[in-house]
Amino acid sequence: FLIDTAEVRSSHEEHRRKIKMVGRGGEARRNVLDSIRLIRRWGMRATKSFESGRFEDFCACVNRIWQAQVQLDPSARTERIIKLEEAAKEMKAVVKWLGAAGGGMGVVLCPRGAGQRREVEAELDKVVQAMSGARIIPCLIATTGVEVCSFTPSELEEVITKR
Repeated sequence: FLIDTAEVRSSHEEHRRKIKMVGRGGEARRNVLDSIRLIRRWGMRATKSFESGRFEDFCACVNRIWQAQVQLDPSARTERIIKLEEAAKEMKAVVKWLGAAGGGMGVVLCPRGAGQRREVEAELDKVVQAMSGARIIPCLIATTGVEVCSFTPSELEEVITKR
């Protein structure tokens, strides 16, 4: 499922800021380039894990990619993100925050399937309820492509439990 933190940050502006850091040289440049190398390395491993059906390894790679993004820019981890990550981690789930800026939207990955998803969603919903404007958005991940669908909550639950 997705989490919308109701925080808005511009990926475009974050990219511009990092390009300036590279241009300045020195330690800032090394940090940006080292982080990008880590993101690329873990991204390649994540692709192989996903394609081979090793979802737990895929989730671990996604977590490493996010750590590299935070190394690149620690301000990407907002207070809301930290609270949601900690709650997910306690339940052995992973949140992949979308975009270069952090904040905004995150995909919650539950490596143990539909049963874990329901538990994690219920727990994270408690955290989200305390955040003005934040919400949980149900979605499914498919290895065969992208499909846009609309379901009632009961229809969605039926689809998820069949997987």
